[in-house]
Amino acid sequence: MRETENERTTFAEQGFLLRHGQFSAAEIEELREGAKELLSGSEERLVRERDGVTLRSAYGIHSDEAVFSRLARSARLVEPTRGLLGGEVYLYQSKLNVKRPFVGDRWEWHQDYAFWRAEDAMLAPQVLTAAVYLDDLDEFNGPLVVIPGSHRQGLVECSPRASSVEGDELSGYTSASLKHTVSREQVARLVGRGGLVAPKGRAGAVLFFSGCLVHASGVNLSPSPRSLALYTYNRVDNAPARAPRRPWFLQGRDVSPVEPVYGPLTGAEDRGAGGARPVEVGREREREHRGS
Repeated sequence: MRETENERTTFAEQGFLLRHGQFSAAEIEELREGAKELLSGSEERLVRERDGVTLRSAYGIHSDEAVFSRLARSARLVEPTRGLLGGEVYLYQSKLNVKRPFVGDRWEWHQDYAFWRAEDAMLAPQVLTAAVYLDDLDEFNGPLVVIPGSHRQGLVECSPRASSVEGDELSGYTSASLKHTVSREQVARLVGRGGLVAPKGRAGAVLFFSGCLVHASGVNLSPSPRSLALYTYNRVDNAPARAPRRPWFLQGRDVSPVEPVYGPLTGAEDRGAGGARPVEVGREREREHRGS
């Protein structure tokens, strides 16, 4: 499960690493069933497409469904992440991104770290996201597209966009219109250096990518769904010093190291990424958000 020296070199140079066949068909099926429940959960944590109807994302997935809580602690995610980041990590954010057949919309060009630096005062880009493929990703259903090596440029200058919903500060982070995006001119410059890659793979693959990697995705033109379970891990010594200002499902509160769990996702003990039971974690954090 640990990363190899060649994988560490690939990640350092390219900013991403794709591992195929990390989860079994049975595990993926259980995750797909759990995803149905997630998309009918708390409206506060759901994101819809620009049509206002079609579901696009669900945040805080590690706190609801037991299988997604176990996935957050899976050694198949945690061990490579610790190796690639060079230290102990905690769960910073989790979400489910879906692209419905024919209607799943695009994600604009952006760097994840731009949000965490500007909004949460994260110290450095010692952070990555592990994306678990719940469906096959091909060239037709809106796969993630990355600019190899773009993470080595650090933060790319961008102009923050005002909230798309008047009076709603969260809309710039949880809506289809992102607050921090990379301009077309910057994208053209970076693509001229590194090109474009769409890391395609079968369900069960995992894509690890740097918080500074410039990436986007197009529309789903196909009759097939495209779903990703994304877990963002931050190095423990990189936790923001400032008290959190955003809700728990955007910025994790528990900075204790994630202890990896080995074995299949099915039948494991149902405990959250930080040690509390998933339902209790969700309730505790929702109370914290309401009281802030």
